Amino acid sequence: MQKIPFAVGTTSARNKKANNETLINLFAEVLTPTSKNNVALMGTPGFTTLLTLPTFPVLGAHVFQGNLYAVTPTKVYKISSLNVATEIGTVVFSATESVSIANNGTMMVLCQGDSYIYEPLAGIPFYIIPDTDYQQASTVDFMDGYFIWEKANSGQFFISSLYSTAIDPLEFATAEGSPDDLQGLVVAHRQLWLFGTSSTEVWYNSGNSLFPFTRIQGSFSEKGCINRDTIAKTNNTIAYVGNDNIAYMINGYSPVRISNETIEYKLGQADPLTLNAFEYTEEGHIFYCLVIGDESFVFDVKTQMWHTRKSSTINRWRINDIKDAYSIRYGFDYANGNIYQISLDIGTEDSVVIQREAISAPLNNNLSFFTINSVQLDMETGLSTIGADDKITLEYSRNGGVSWSFEKPSTIGKQGEFTHRAIWRRLGRHRDISFRIKTYTKAAVRIIALYAGFK
Repeated sequence: MQKIPFAVGTTSARNKKANNETLINLFAEVLTPTSKNNVALMGTPGFTTLLTLPTFPVLGAHVFQGNLYAVTPTKVYKISSLNVATEIGTVVFSATESVSIANNGTMMVLCQGDSYIYEPLAGIPFYIIPDTDYQQASTVDFMDGYFIWEKANSGQFFISSLYSTAIDPLEFATAEGSPDDLQGLVVAHRQLWLFGTSSTEVWYNSGNSLFPFTRIQGSFSEKGCINRDTIAKTNNTIAYVGNDNIAYMINGYSPVRISNETIEYKLGQADPLTLNAFEYTEEGHIFYCLVIGDESFVFDVKTQMWHTRKSSTINRWRINDIKDAYSIRYGFDYANGNIYQISLDIGTEDSVVIQREAISAPLNNNLSFFTINSVQLDMETGLSTIGADDKITLEYSRNGGVSWSFEKPSTIGKQGEFTHRAIWRRLGRHRDISFRIKTYTKAAVRIIALYAGFK
């Protein structure tokens, strides 16, 4: 049997007969050179509900002083290690925009237009910054003792006094590399990144007595940001969607394209206001999760590949943000008050089977007809729960995925049937064909390769 090109990412192009590769709820894992294949496909994490907030959706989450906090349009909750939510404050935020959150160790600031302050040691409830010099802003971050905000609808940003939220009217500066408005800001590696609508520049703390921050020479880029909610700080860098509908990751001070034609086509069709992103790390994989309209696409920094995530009954992944606290990975639902535990060891979404899907690259014989005797999927089998005989199906398409054959079922094997083979026979005569594999199982899914016997 011959190994056939199988999907290692979501890279389908406009010309689907040329390339229709897609991964849904699967991601690529690069293997060692001595492995059976250079890449295996792993199932994305599942989740189970830990608690449900009485108000929703969650607009932002933050770990402060070792505790997890969640912000909704009207309330702020402190979530304990026992997964009990306690209301600690009342706020007024729009339900259609995210809330930016930062802390200086003793105070936490929530920003969406107005900025609210929380000082747990002071024993006072949330309150809006009373300083008359405060300006409306959409993002806040913290660096070297200063809270930093961008001034809405301008190219300016401003800072607080040291370890305070007091605003000095002289502590304002302008990102002058381009006369565009700032979309947002983020601090990474003690550098302040200012994202404008058509440019980006970086500042650092120079210790200047008049204003402590100074622009770094050579850091200016003519790539702006289309929406502040696409900016996500990863372990070592920053990812965002540019004003040209291309997703970038910072290398040094230069934006490097990470999106492919699939992602850029989706971005070009979407309302920029629908875009949202967050990142998290899972067993060495740094995932940049980008929501485009009603679809979720995930970039794996480790493999430089994208995959798609979907939840049951909807077209996108239910998770809209992830935070780690109390040795648990928490996920927040985009549409309700559910807060989940997320793990690769959980094979379902609240006991609902996760449908996973992989579409192969097109197989052809220089446009000559060929007959497929059998197709075999090399994967881990025998991992099903006791009594389960989980299903896997194969479909094929002769027209680049415009239409598919009926699903031909096989099984992943009952528990302990580790030598079981998922195989399909007598698949007919073709000139051009793509395969689609779907799994329906609560067990872990680990796919190694796809083989075909043909003549």
